[in-house]
Amino acid sequence: MSARLPGDAMPPEAKLARRELGVTLAAGVAGAGVVLLAAAQPWAHALFVPAAPLPNSRVTVTGHELVPAANALAIAAIACLAAVIATRGALRRVAGILLALLGVFIVAAVPASVRHAHVAAAAAARTLATAAPAHLAMAAFPWWAAAAVGGLVIVCAGALAAWRGPRWPAMSAKYDRPGGPPQAGGASKDPAAAWDALDRGADPTLPGGHR
Repeated sequence: MSARLPGDAMPPEAKLARRELGVTLAAGVAGAGVVLLAAAQPWAHALFVPAAPLPNSRVTVTGHELVPAANALAIAAIACLAAVIATRGALRRVAGILLALLGVFIVAAVPASVRHAHVAAAAAARTLATAAPAHLAMAAFPWWAAAAVGGLVIVCAGALAAWRGPRWPAMSAKYDRPGGPPQAGGASKDPAAAWDALDRGADPTLPGGHR
């Protein structure tokens, strides 16, 4: 007969709680990672045609320049995920709400940043141009949309943490066996210390290791 693993005795509710915690953390990290990646990519291109004899200049504008707060919001989201791991109960709910709000800020900021006037102003600031660009086009791949999707994923992760988080296991109890009996007589949790006690002829299951 095969040995029964500790997780086999875990109630279905506990298994579900750990699964939800893992999915939330993975989704939050993925969403923040997408925002960080997308913000570093080119979002738009602008062509400036100055008066002769100055040459034309083509400018690429990245997400960092259009949404300067994107990186800070994504990093703050990762910090909130760490808080979700480290807290429990009402504090975990608060961490989930903050995480969701950070995602909302990202989702709201990204579409506003790709308005024609904002992109043109950001491109002009790159070249110190005084006139509007003659041609303005978004990048072939919609990185701004990817950043918005990443923010939406962060919102979902935060909402799940705020809703279900208080039922999830705390960090200190993550690897505890649910319903496991306490160690008898205050036995040491350190196997090496228990063997040392046996070598001295002491009983490691008794308080203070008495003989």
